[in-house]
Amino acid sequence: MPKDAIGILIDLARRGEIDPWDIDVVQLTDRFLHSLSRLDSADLPRSGQAIFYASVLVHMKAEILEGRMLEPSPLEADLDESDLTAAGLPGVALERLIRRRPAVPAIVERPLTLNDLIAHLREVEQIERRSARERPSERRTLIKGPPVRTMAEVEHLAHQEDLEALVSELWQVLTSRGVRAFEVLLEHYRDRVGAFLGLLFLAHRDRVVLEQAEFYRDIEIYAVNQPEDAPGGGALPQSPPAQP
Repeated sequence: MPKDAIGILIDLARRGEIDPWDIDVVQLTDRFLHSLSRLDSADLPRSGQAIFYASVLVHMKAEILEGRMLEPSPLEADLDESDLTAAGLPGVALERLIRRRPAVPAIVERPLTLNDLIAHLREVEQIERRSARERPSERRTLIKGPPVRTMAEVEHLAHQEDLEALVSELWQVLTSRGVRAFEVLLEHYRDRVGAFLGLLFLAHRDRVVLEQAEFYRDIEIYAVNQPEDAPGGGALPQSPPAQP
């Protein structure tokens, strides 16, 4: 199995899980996250790159899903000012009657190829590196949480059920302390990579929704409460059963 982010994307195309000439970003994001969780060996740079690419894909997926939600219904598309005026509604009241939808720029205006996607991811990575060099270093009080240095350690943690403990701990912090931002979460959990990886697992299990208004901005976290959760919100989200 590939040990880097680009290799994962190429492997998905070779195995026929994605169409390299017409990428479905929503489908690709889910499969990339699944492949990321199965990496068995990689050094820190590769792990960091894979997690960064995952964050970019999650952002792209969120924009696409938001765009679908904001598409006007056929009724709204056919409704114009003359129709409302003819029905006895003054034209000056249109602003109050029709909710203005924010313009969501189309992420892809033509079929997105695998080469296009890889080029975009590399460009975003270079911009982030330049931005990181320009940002002043911040000092934080590190509290707790074992650092995750390699994807091999991630796989080992999963076998030892330590990953479930990490996910459970993050879930407890999110629900009991009302954490809504990734930077705030880091005030309670010492390891940035481990915290983000845990959030990806929670998002994959549909227990949190991750949103990012713009690239390089803070990640907003929204916990998805379910009826079976304990009153304190500390119920551990279980992983889905393995596919045969």
